Amino acid sequence: MSARKALSAIAISASILLATTGCSFTPSQHIASMQDYAPSDGAQVVVGHLKIRNAFILTNGTTTALFGSVVNSGNDDIDATIQYTSKDGVKSNISFPVFAGEKIDIGYNGTEPVKLDVDATEGSNVQLWLLDNVNAGQSFNVPVLSGAKAEYAELFNLLGK
Repeated sequence: MSARKALSAIAISASILLATTGCSFTPSQHIASMQDYAPSDGAQVVVGHLKIRNAFILTNGTTTALFGSVVNSGNDDIDATIQYTSKDGVKSNISFPVFAGEKIDIGYNGTEPVKLDVDATEGSNVQLWLLDNVNAGQSFNVPVLSGAKAEYAELFNLLGK
């Protein structure tokens, strides 16, 4: 084999190698799959060891309620508060203990959703705050959904008429 053919073969091999593995040469901050995101329709937020997962609001036009899960990943009990601004502009609090290592479902697994007195229309977001007894609170936007999706039909029935 001549040197020219050998160099051509090496060049072609290198081109194929670079073309098929090009994404591994890009910095990781440009790879979209490395970005944090909530793989659900709901919102998530973290305050210290307290986490809200897949939080969303369902409304039937009369009743509006919050669904989701609250997790305490710490070794100490936490007093959690979800704060929102009601229709009349007053800040309202929903407070409850979350024991160390505990997960509390809201509106799932036989639990009732938390009714909210907020202006909520399908497709909008409602701003809530998550507070604990140690850290500064964090605001997060919770999507408002309807019972139109089949996966929410059972939960939508919890709102009543």
